[in-house]
Amino acid sequence: MQGKGTPVINRYAFHVDFISGVNKFRVIQQDGKGKIKKTASIEITSLMPKLTYVYNKKANQIIFSGKTKYELYDKFGAIIIRGFGAIVDVSELEKDSYWLSYDNLTEGFVKK
Repeated sequence: MQGKGTPVINRYAFHVDFISGVNKFRVIQQDGKGKIKKTASIEITSLMPKLTYVYNKKANQIIFSGKTKYELYDKFGAIIIRGFGAIVDVSELEKDSYWLSYDNLTEGFVKK
């Protein structure tokens, strides 16, 4: 987020989508001369339930137990699909091994 660049106290707000479990935050500021300042980190424990998923082979979908940000990587680490929601269409993917990142997890996923 770009700061206002004035010597008075400024207030900023930033929307955060929590994940299940512990969420850690800190503020890092870089002034106009490149000097970096960091706050101590804080922890907020989310009341969100831990998410799970199932692979519906017939429908070619990954179905999460709730809406989440997700990323699907190929075996070389390249992002194939990125999004937010409860259902991911994987019909265009080849049968292969992938990595699925969602909530606070990264797991192997095999499209059969």
